[in-house]
Amino acid sequence: MRRPLLLLPRPLDQFVLGDHARELIDGSGGAAALAGRVPYGALLRTPAATRGAVVSTIGRAIRASIPGDWTPDETVLIAYHAIQWPVVEWLLAKGAAKDVWYCRWDRYERAHDAGRAQDLLGAWHEGMASRSELTFAVSGALAQLETDAGREAIVVGLSADGFPSEPVAPGGRGAELVAAELSGRSDPDRALNDMCADGLLRVVEDPTNTGEPKWGWLPVARRLIREEFAATRPQLLAQLDLRLVQYYREHGRPERALLHAAASG
Repeated sequence: MRRPLLLLPRPLDQFVLGDHARELIDGSGGAAALAGRVPYGALLRTPAATRGAVVSTIGRAIRASIPGDWTPDETVLIAYHAIQWPVVEWLLAKGAAKDVWYCRWDRYERAHDAGRAQDLLGAWHEGMASRSELTFAVSGALAQLETDAGREAIVVGLSADGFPSEPVAPGGRGAELVAAELSGRSDPDRALNDMCADGLLRVVEDPTNTGEPKWGWLPVARRLIREEFAATRPQLLAQLDLRLVQYYREHGRPERALLHAAASG
């Protein structure tokens, strides 16, 4: 199981991608970490000769934010800005995490206010993007920049329109089978009906207009499902996540594939 540690550049309620961040935290059992008393911006203002001290100060603050029951092999750092690369590099070198995912939501190194820091931010972006196991961009244009550089990136869109507040389960037999596995019933349809009656699952509008039924899991149900499967059938949970990664990729929902990839490990 992958546990995302979100390296937020500012508090969650002030972050432009706050909805996206909440999805990763709530949907994948992730956690958020702030830089602490020394902001990331200090990395640009500090001379190169003494920058290492700032990096280690921020790095130690973030490392202290990692939940005690997480292991480095399951911890994945989610970086949101090129300026975070020196700290990400420090955390990886210290064994705090195994991998990094990179969210490209702006062309930071070419921002009008970057000034003489453009070259440095450009180098840090290259370092982050090259090391990233998964890069996701908020627009096709930003994803294309990564493609042009010989790297892969998926498009997830901005938080408000790219990450719906209520995820939709696959139609067909998907929801019935998950309900049957969860309840232990041999009759998938009976299990589905029981979960709907209990208020854990409900039919929602079909966004694709195919006539195929879709079901929305309420937040409490998603937590219960993961807790139950993690305790009793962890291998099945990982298999379901991997199947959902493939499903959502094939059906044009990369933001959902991202969440299940984080959970699958």
